[in-house]
Amino acid sequence: MLAECHVTGVQLQGYLERTLPLPIIEEMKRHFDVCPSCHRQWNHFRWERAKKTNGFAEFQAFLQEQGEPLQDYFDSSQALLAAWQQTQPQTLAEREAFFRHDSYYLYNLTIWHESGQRPPYVAAAEPILRQHHVSSICDFGCGIGTDGIQLMKQGFRVTFCEFDNASSRFLRWRLQQRQMNALWIEPSEIRHLQAIDALWAIDVLDHLPDLHTLIPLLELCQMLCFENDSQQKNHGGPSFHIHHPSQLLPDLLTSYHFRELYTTPLITIWEKA
Repeated sequence: MLAECHVTGVQLQGYLERTLPLPIIEEMKRHFDVCPSCHRQWNHFRWERAKKTNGFAEFQAFLQEQGEPLQDYFDSSQALLAAWQQTQPQTLAEREAFFRHDSYYLYNLTIWHESGQRPPYVAAAEPILRQHHVSSICDFGCGIGTDGIQLMKQGFRVTFCEFDNASSRFLRWRLQQRQMNALWIEPSEIRHLQAIDALWAIDVLDHLPDLHTLIPLLELCQMLCFENDSQQKNHGGPSFHIHHPSQLLPDLLTSYHFRELYTTPLITIWEKA
């Protein structure tokens, strides 16, 4: 399909929306990783999609208010990968420093969502959250708060947990614009958090070098929601995502009396027995 190094708009849309067969998606991702020309085409396609949204206009307004020029068609995935390879963070502290001071993730998370590439995690989980009478949620590693804001609109009480960085500053600005009141804490403040019904950990677990970092939160919550790890990650760069042994998380959750409740191609939910 990609032998002539050309992808069509239809193929890019299918790749973005994950409507193509998984082997084709994986083939295209491998090709984008090694072909600068097609990767630029893919990046341009995502930007064009994102620019049509109200969320992108909001992003522009935030940057303008911060006195920062919009970096039009900025390839945040490549910039993140280059920065990651240069710093090579290994420990939890080194990774924290990277995510705390990096500004590329603001673009990466915004374009991922506004282009329509980010899967509809909230829609997949909401029926189960309602069924189990979930009221309070901690959006752990919330980034720009895409899911947490949507959950708040659906009536859930959300605590946002993220480093003080460019992404969380955008989140707090968005909450202010919407006149939404929500608690925002840094990960170091988790010990002060009161009990919550559900821990929302989307696009987070494969960034943690040690899953035992979750233990203080597991002690506070009755339910854990995370993306199905069979999903092919096709945003960011390959170095960001840690492939933990498949049994590591289930063993950890079982040791804290959780059991698997629900799984779909998008999301997996465990609850405390």
